[in-house]
Amino acid sequence: MASHSQIIIISHSIISASFIIKCSSRTPHHHLSVVGHLATLATHIHIGLGLFYCTCVACSPGDWRLLNQNCVCFLPQAGKVVGGKPTKLLTMAAAAANVGSILQNTGVRWITAGWVGFLAENFILSHNRDELIDRLGESTYHNVYGAFSLVACSSIAYGYKKYGVAISGPRLWSWSPRARGPRAAAFVLQALGLVGFSQLAPKLQVPVSLGNKSFSVGQAAQNESLAPPNPSSSSAPVVPARFQARCPIDFSAGDEPSDGVYGLKRVTRHPNLWSLAFVCLGTAVTAQSAPAVVMWTFPTIMAVAGGLHTDYRYRNGSGGSLPIEVEAKTSLFPFVAMLTGAQSPSMLISEMKGLNAALAVCCAGFLALRRGRLPVRI
Repeated sequence: MASHSQIIIISHSIISASFIIKCSSRTPHHHLSVVGHLATLATHIHIGLGLFYCTCVACSPGDWRLLNQNCVCFLPQAGKVVGGKPTKLLTMAAAAANVGSILQNTGVRWITAGWVGFLAENFILSHNRDELIDRLGESTYHNVYGAFSLVACSSIAYGYKKYGVAISGPRLWSWSPRARGPRAAAFVLQALGLVGFSQLAPKLQVPVSLGNKSFSVGQAAQNESLAPPNPSSSSAPVVPARFQARCPIDFSAGDEPSDGVYGLKRVTRHPNLWSLAFVCLGTAVTAQSAPAVVMWTFPTIMAVAGGLHTDYRYRNGSGGSLPIEVEAKTSLFPFVAMLTGAQSPSMLISEMKGLNAALAVCCAGFLALRRGRLPVRI
């Protein structure tokens, strides 16, 4: 004879099966994915082992969810803990069900399609660049490239504008953008990215500077009259150095070595891609909806995939070059070359544009403070 727990498991499995059949008759807007159905079934079996079980219609008409003093609302429509700490299996089931809801979200699909299309057309067209230019001509090649990029970016912009800006919809995590942890992580990531972008601009400098070394009155008079220096004038009173105005932008080029490994190239071979990735990741950390998270995490995928593809092309002499000795002392991923000892942090610091970096960190701090006033999703 079957035990009580076995009967409970069988009964709740039947309930879950009927729930799946019921869901299959709804409109696509209310469908759960197959992963979500399996997660629902697994959750009911887990509850059938004697923990607790409660059914109610609490989210909205037609939405089933668990509700008890120690249970978690695991359907993606709710997205928050009702009370107490959920068990590990309940949490996994909630995450699996939420994945199905995220994949079916219209905004996620628009944004993902745009990013995937953008990456695909970049890889395909740039990989076959020489052959396409020979057949189509350089002007036509760039026009085709631009047309595909415009379509892909339009899909991204439409999906984010219509679905990503709002804080409603499925979400990947439950923390608030005002929480200290996410804000600190966003500040660090965006500070790294903005510092990287700041190094692309001309070097900024304080518009005033101290004049040359202190000089004596006698030396000043000799300089004015263009007379030869008089050694006896060294004992004359010393005139202190004066402030002198100068251009706030220093357009002089740095002493860049012949191999091109200078500044941020010591951090990564693709500083522009990774600067964009860090800035966008900082936004993704505090995003409150799945479309927004997808929007701001794809640049990191682009940095990895784009960097790998660029290195491949440069090794084969297409569009650039990547000598073996340069590849050996640089890295695709940021800071790897420094961690392995191939690059020196002191050299990087000496080559950085300090005032540019300081202003970039201030901008990242301003963004972090601004997040403290953002509307929070309940």
